[in-house]
Amino acid sequence: MKLNCSTGSFELLIKGYGRKSTNWRERNSLLCELSTQWQEESHKQSAPLHTWEINRLINGLKLLWKRAVPHVTLTFSEPGLSMEAAALPDEQFHLQIQLDRAMAPSWHPYPDFPLLLDLTLTRNQLREAIRDLSLQLSSYPER
Repeated sequence: MKLNCSTGSFELLIKGYGRKSTNWRERNSLLCELSTQWQEESHKQSAPLHTWEINRLINGLKLLWKRAVPHVTLTFSEPGLSMEAAALPDEQFHLQIQLDRAMAPSWHPYPDFPLLLDLTLTRNQLREAIRDLSLQLSSYPER
């Protein structure tokens, strides 16, 4: 799922299942990559997420896109990542992605404070992001 706006971008890419574990709770862990670009600076890093978290993100964004809810807040088990999304007038959506100390990009000038990425998307951009992330997740179903 790549979210682009005039000032930067955020991408969430599912790379595969996480490492094998004997713990049944970890059977649905995913190895994901987060990429950020902001004012000519870019950064990539891995993020361990779960299939149910990605599914919850997709469902929340779908509800927002359908205008069934005006606002969605998502936190992830990875403590450094959270998202808020809101419907705006004129078929636009505001997403705020927060990356704290553990997840902040190397170019973030204030490592003790979370980085907030503000993105404004059109209805078509949000639909495409939902479609892309849904397609990625379909390759890694819950086990």
